[in-house]
Amino acid sequence: MSWSIERVPNFVVDDSLAMVALLVAYQAEIIRQGVANQAAYADAYARVFGDLAPEAWIRQPPATVARGITSLIRQVGLFVMLDDAVALSALVNQTSWRAALPPVHSARTGPSGPVYTPTRTRQLLNRQAFEALVHRAAALAFAERLPSVALDALPRSLAVRDATTAMFDAVIDEASALNDGTSRTLRQIQATAWQLIDSRRAPRDEGVIVLGGELPSLVCAHLAYREARQAPRIRRANPTAHPNFMPPRLAIPPWP
Repeated sequence: MSWSIERVPNFVVDDSLAMVALLVAYQAEIIRQGVANQAAYADAYARVFGDLAPEAWIRQPPATVARGITSLIRQVGLFVMLDDAVALSALVNQTSWRAALPPVHSARTGPSGPVYTPTRTRQLLNRQAFEALVHRAAALAFAERLPSVALDALPRSLAVRDATTAMFDAVIDEASALNDGTSRTLRQIQATAWQLIDSRRAPRDEGVIVLGGELPSLVCAHLAYREARQAPRIRRANPTAHPNFMPPRLAIPPWP
């Protein structure tokens, strides 16, 4: 990552240290709120930071810092959070995580926006690199957890696919803006995640879909055809007492 705290004033180091503290506090909060293995988080934290004080840890080589942050996000997303839905939601949220810090001070405002001194520019670049690393690590952990997620209901598989699309689109756009040469790899991972979700989607063989419960016929038509106006077709093929309570297993006639 484009991170450096060499030969910079203390305020740049302190700013980088504050980002690490905010990330750890954020993870501790989501662990507290969800179903999690507290001991596993303690182990993951110890493996990353060891016996080093934060002020010493942050001064390690950039590659070491990046590996540590990536490991912490991955461990929480894959092994600390025990509930699949909670873990995926937490990882999605981390792909848009921002360090809640005061704006970087600019020297002046030019025609195209703020103008920064070299040290403030480094501070700004460090923030961008750190946040991009968090976003990317969370997206990759999300993709890595997908094989263990139950996708036995069509609405759930579609929701997970939509989340995958939105999340990876955001990190790919961010990588393109940073021009760090990772966009192609991220697109390949996104495509692989799509294939995995589609291959494990609820069965739809022989014109049948399996839903997670009783749903309105309009919703069923949207899930089956991406066209809610085909609800009467669904109702004719699956007679039921009320169109708002279609059975969980539906026969889907061909259309168009």
